Amino acid sequence: MSKIALLPGGFKPPHAGHYNMAKWLSANTNADTTIIFVGPKERDGITQAMSLELWKLYTQNDSGLEVRPAGVSPVRDVYDFIEQEAPEGSTVFLGMGEKDVSDTRFKNIPKFAEPKGITFETKLVPPQAGGVSGTEMRGFIKMDDKALFQYSLPEHLSDKQKNEAWDIVTGLKEDLYDPRDKYYDFAKTNDPNPKKPVPNNYKYSRRNFPFRSMYEADPKKGTGKKPKGSGRRLYTDENPKDTVKVKFSTRQDIVDTLNKASFKSKSHKRQSQVINLIHQRVRAALGRSKDPAVKKRLRSAFEYIKKRKEASKKKTQRMKKESVFSKDWWKTQINEMLSEVKANTHLTHLEELVLTQGQDGFNKAKSFLYELIKNLKGQDNTIKNVSVKWDGAPAIFTGINPDNGQFFVGTKSVFNKEPKINYTPKDIDQNHGHAAGLAKKLKLALQYLPSLGIKNILQGDFMFDNDDVETEDIEGITHYTFKPNTIRYAIEANSELGKKIIAARIGIIFHTTYNDLSGGGASFGANVSGLNKSTNVWFDDAFFKDDTGILLSDEEEKFVLEKINESDSINVDYTNLPLKNLNTYINSEIRQGEFLDDPSKSFERFKNWYQQAVDKSIEKVSRPESKERKRQAGEEKLREFESQKQDIINIFKVSKLLSEAKSIFITKYDKAVATKHFIDNGDGTLSVTKAEGFVAVDHTENGIKLVDRLEFSKNNFNAGKPGAKK
Repeated sequence: MSKIALLPGGFKPPHAGHYNMAKWLSANTNADTTIIFVGPKERDGITQAMSLELWKLYTQNDSGLEVRPAGVSPVRDVYDFIEQEAPEGSTVFLGMGEKDVSDTRFKNIPKFAEPKGITFETKLVPPQAGGVSGTEMRGFIKMDDKALFQYSLPEHLSDKQKNEAWDIVTGLKEDLYDPRDKYYDFAKTNDPNPKKPVPNNYKYSRRNFPFRSMYEADPKKGTGKKPKGSGRRLYTDENPKDTVKVKFSTRQDIVDTLNKASFKSKSHKRQSQVINLIHQRVRAALGRSKDPAVKKRLRSAFEYIKKRKEASKKKTQRMKKESVFSKDWWKTQINEMLSEVKANTHLTHLEELVLTQGQDGFNKAKSFLYELIKNLKGQDNTIKNVSVKWDGAPAIFTGINPDNGQFFVGTKSVFNKEPKINYTPKDIDQNHGHAAGLAKKLKLALQYLPSLGIKNILQGDFMFDNDDVETEDIEGITHYTFKPNTIRYAIEANSELGKKIIAARIGIIFHTTYNDLSGGGASFGANVSGLNKSTNVWFDDAFFKDDTGILLSDEEEKFVLEKINESDSINVDYTNLPLKNLNTYINSEIRQGEFLDDPSKSFERFKNWYQQAVDKSIEKVSRPESKERKRQAGEEKLREFESQKQDIINIFKVSKLLSEAKSIFITKYDKAVATKHFIDNGDGTLSVTKAEGFVAVDHTENGIKLVDRLEFSKNNFNAGKPGAKK
């Protein structure tokens, strides 16, 4: 009899987590066909048609996946499929993520399946690599953050396909669009008889005030202050040595002006004044011009200086922050990781900081490397702890509810508007009975976790129950293994840890503490030292523990310091560098198994990568003048890249050096982890891999991610797909 898996959802837009869910569902049900129902509701401008086009792009080489547009709703289509289309006697699986397990809209499906002899089963799909929320994806689009959007797409897509995906949701590209489109949209009105513009002097003349007499004459020489009543918004300082000669007739004029030594030598405040002056003068010239050719030239110049002005404003805001190691910035990063309503949010890689925050980012990365050295030299340092990123599922919330003093277990749904809190097995059946696998794990947690004597509320990753633990021979040594998600963990059977795991009924890693069930008051880490020991429960916190005495040797310390000093000696002018484009390009290198091995070659490849984006943009338009406009814009941008060649090569060098320095710490921490880590090859064999990664946190809750990105990319998106069967 046929097996069919169904995955309904809004998918506005679909991302890597959605695609990996479909692949996991297909692989773990042995379904002949997996049907993806895409909801009709538009979300923030993302339509069903867009989502269908994206799914088509993702699944063009997946014969077992079928994508359909839902009618009234995906839920309704699931019922209709069971009642009208599913073959009699077939088996139908309904895929659900953790956030959907409390959805009661599917509870009556068995009533429709039973008359046709259909076996119906709900399949809980564990969290998948690349998962972000649809809201976050739409946020990336709204903010024009192409890098984060493409970072969240299925990894098997080529760069060309990822650019196609961006085109689908935006239609236009960063520097390749026609600025007039935006202007014309703004200028349109639906009023057939629009009012005439109000003269500037209207509010004065109607009160018999002489308009011109309101102002004093502008002084011939700058005073450094705005004259009383003057309409001038910009002025020059009266110090002639502090002036910068500016030209702004063309985009290149402005680029040349802002690359002058006389401009670069000025303070940021003075540079901002010059940028503002150019911005306003170009805007005024553009408004006055009538000739189409002149308007085109000035419009290009205006779009450029507008971006420079925004970049200048952002730098001003950054400079106002507390310090290089801004506590607010780091807290933002930690809160993203802790927020349970935003699963799998992005925590920054150390070497990425220079590509997201320029000089400030480099200073942060350098400071953290110094502290990590102290940490692994056994010296006093600001590193509070280093935690291991465990690859478990599902997320379990447990402890004492302060509202009633009762012990409970649950999933992320404990924070729902109508929370699903489980105090008894009956509660679990009612809240999660439609997801048999999840319900089983929650009942085991409810049975065995009370003996630990948890006094507050802890969150942890469920690692195994005793049915999940298998015995395997690895290189002639007996191991106990379990695979909660992507990575298969292995522990030597004859070790103390192995003996504890084989005796336990469940295993869980606690990593976050909550004050209550409001969802706020979360703190990174979980102190489990005061919990009662139980042979039925193998538990631990996520903090890195070095029982091996592995410390940083003098040679390794010297290596890291040399990398820091070398990167510090490289001069990079971060002004106006295409940081988002560079970061996106570097990720494309990583997916190909490389990482800035030759910065000069990477620069040439970066230009080729951008040229492909230009060519793709040109292909999407039909009008000759539009093609020519995009071609010229692309050529102009590439000329700008060429003028920034040394700075781009240098930032590649800095990022590479920071990554090499970081690798020492990943290796040292990995050697001290008691568990072994493997990836299933899909043919019954295992490949050795590293721990998923580490997060270093200091005493002020500053944190950074330490991950081997090449290894991570290979593990998650090559042969060993998340959730693939062994």
